[in-house]
Amino acid sequence: MLRNYIVVVLIGLVCSSAILPASYANSIKSPRFANDSASKVKKTVSKIGTGKNAKVTVQMLDDKKIKGYISSMENDLFTVTSDSGLDTKIRYDQVKFLNRRGLGIG
Repeated sequence: MLRNYIVVVLIGLVCSSAILPASYANSIKSPRFANDSASKVKKTVSKIGTGKNAKVTVQMLDDKKIKGYISSMENDLFTVTSDSGLDTKIRYDQVKFLNRRGLGIG
């Protein structure tokens, strides 16, 4: 009886070790704009708008994160102002991920 139990546990471990890497790879969150064009980023930024209520977190292609609100939009770039008042100009084609803050969305 104990031998059967050990065999079942070992089979379960072997099966789960084969399945876990595949399920883990599928659970990794891919960057929202990794393969999209700058025009889609620009469209998203324009939907969010500007002003102190347009709070965002921007992840750049070099993995640098910038938090603040969108203070202005131009043709090739937009400006994010941090809580401390520092302005950062960001080109649309340099955005890897853009997340709107303060709405409780993932």
